[in-house]
Amino acid sequence: MISHDTALLDVVVNKVFHLDSDTTSLDMYHLGWSAYLQQRETDARRRRRENASASRQAAVLQSQADKSGPRRPRPRPRRVCSAGRNG
Repeated sequence: MISHDTALLDVVVNKVFHLDSDTTSLDMYHLGWSAYLQQRETDARRRRRENASASRQAAVLQSQADKSGPRRPRPRPRRVCSAGRNG
């Protein structure tokens, strides 16, 4: 159902399918309209916190990588053949 009458939606709706363009996914809520709006806002706040935390962690890791500089490759150990050769 598509409507702008929120009072009607509160009475009629018991399940909402939300096509989320941010996560490119289809979210299904088994809630009434008002509860869906509240839950969607709660989910959006949680995602913002998670994204901010991931960004902070990425910045810390990038800072550590910048401080340590580029890694030099370790030299490969030489293989020594212990078996004698007949010559």
